[in-house]
Amino acid sequence: MTESTQDNTSEQMQLSNREAFDKWNIDPFVDPMSLELETLDPAHPALFEANTFWPYFERLRAESPVHYTPESMVGPYWSVTKFTDIMHVDTHHEEFSSDINQGGIRMGGRPRQPDEAPDPMFHLPMFIMQDPPVHDDQRRVVSPSFTQARLQELKGLIRSAPARFWTDCLESRRLIGSGLFQ
Repeated sequence: MTESTQDNTSEQMQLSNREAFDKWNIDPFVDPMSLELETLDPAHPALFEANTFWPYFERLRAESPVHYTPESMVGPYWSVTKFTDIMHVDTHHEEFSSDINQGGIRMGGRPRQPDEAPDPMFHLPMFIMQDPPVHDDQRRVVSPSFTQARLQELKGLIRSAPARFWTDCLESRRLIGSGLFQ
């Protein structure tokens, strides 16, 4: 992790939710052709929430198929938007590592420092942040649980979990508001 990336990450962790929203807020309905290419942030969640991300990727495929976004709410990242380029990246782990400790995918946690033992609080063992053979071994274990047939079997459970969560939240709010827990 570079010093500038560490500074950016440190700054982001000090922002309140409101400050982060204000800093990274965008209008997802702006035509991406009207924006400077260097400012495009195709991974911004507002684009997906508004379902307006396709024109961003169309522009990147046409003008910058391998695009660097230096500043975003998730830090700097590369977008690879053409199939052959994606396949090259996906099959050349020596050049394009997913390993968080090699500068790859980061989903929470942080890279280990030299000579630092893994701490489960900061070093989450997710196979998406690993390269083969570790990635392949871990994926092989979980893949059978996510087949179409298995997901159909679990559909009722998957759909009932959010309903139970919100029912519990509403019940907790009702109990707290009743004066029983004051």
